[in-house]
Amino acid sequence: MFSLPFFGKRTKSVKDHILFTLLEDFPLKTRILHNRLQKRYGLSVTYQGVHKAITQLREDGILSRSEKGYTLNENWVKHLELFIEMFKANYSREENIIKELSTLRKDGDIRIITANSFFEVYKTQMVVRNRFRKKFENVPLQERPIRVTHSHQVFRFILNPMDAHEGHLIDSYRFNHYYIIQGNSKVDKESVKLIHSYPGLKGFDRFLLGTALPRGCHLAVYDDLIFEVHLPINLKEKICYYFNTAQSISTFDTLNFFRNVSVAPHRVKIILCKDRQLATEITEETLEYFKKSKIGRADYHSKNGGIPSV
Repeated sequence: MFSLPFFGKRTKSVKDHILFTLLEDFPLKTRILHNRLQKRYGLSVTYQGVHKAITQLREDGILSRSEKGYTLNENWVKHLELFIEMFKANYSREENIIKELSTLRKDGDIRIITANSFFEVYKTQMVVRNRFRKKFENVPLQERPIRVTHSHQVFRFILNPMDAHEGHLIDSYRFNHYYIIQGNSKVDKESVKLIHSYPGLKGFDRFLLGTALPRGCHLAVYDDLIFEVHLPINLKEKICYYFNTAQSISTFDTLNFFRNVSVAPHRVKIILCKDRQLATEITEETLEYFKKSKIGRADYHSKNGGIPSV
């Protein structure tokens, strides 16, 4: 978890003042911070109040402590940089995506979109996904269509770290979802375990890791809409490198991945196809993979370790 200082607030909290003080001078001990807040900002705050705020900031991973005093946590600063860069990338494309989707009206309609980065591909898929969720949010769970995703890796907590909060989810997020994942790295395995640790998703998301993608590309099925992407070889190699060298989600080099992979210039074709029959064929083909691997409502199973389906 990381918090943001509220730059636009008329009245700043003790925590905000502590952060701004440590931007200018560091490391500082509690006694010095208390004196600075009183003299520089005229805050009427006790030593205990400053100590409590510092403790909370440390618990949130915002401050680090050493023998010399407190400093801003380097990892928190990196997350702040990532937040800003993702904000800029996120708000530049959504309107055009929605406009393209609105032209897919009848069965057989196809649109090809050129993305200029891997993050634009991700952003496009998130728009498609969110429209799909909204379409079925009032439909009973047992009547919702099966979701299918074929992907090179489990990207959920890497492309958007805030997705880690989606586990305690509202019903509109729940679908019977089958993932075929080519990767089988430690990050992929940990991501699947984390997803299945959420009570709201347990039994809904099934994963088959370490499996060649049936159609050789990243794709997802949203009812009668197929989202298909063919990534350039050099982009796939970069993605694979970052996943295979990371030992865990927490040590994944998220900031450099975002800069060197996600928003780095790559021309990627996205094919959007509204085709009920093809969507059904892909879904049935995917379910056959799971039947052969004997994976049912499992918490986590790779290709070589399934259990009988239920």
